[in-house]
Amino acid sequence: MQTATRTVLHAGDRLDAIQALRLRAEADAAWAADSGVIVDVRSVEHMDMAGLSALAWILIHCRRRDEAAYLLGPLPPPVARLLDLTTFDRFFQIRLVP
Repeated sequence: MQTATRTVLHAGDRLDAIQALRLRAEADAAWAADSGVIVDVRSVEHMDMAGLSALAWILIHCRRRDEAAYLLGPLPPPVARLLDLTTFDRFFQIRLVP
């Protein structure tokens, strides 16, 4: 799904190595189409270090493009816990969706 200038990337229920590769590829495609990205993490039930690495990669690329890094929430416990432990929660803008 694409919004006015941002593409929503769905993380799925497991943000692991396989999904991390898919997420990065989708982000690259969105940026190639001159769209920003928003990562929807609301359904994530499991996130490992590969998933965290993918979010960090997206954060870095957003900053290089002088864009804010957005996550759609509320953040599920696995995501909130890892972002809090690594203090990445300070760098993402969380957009709450009912």
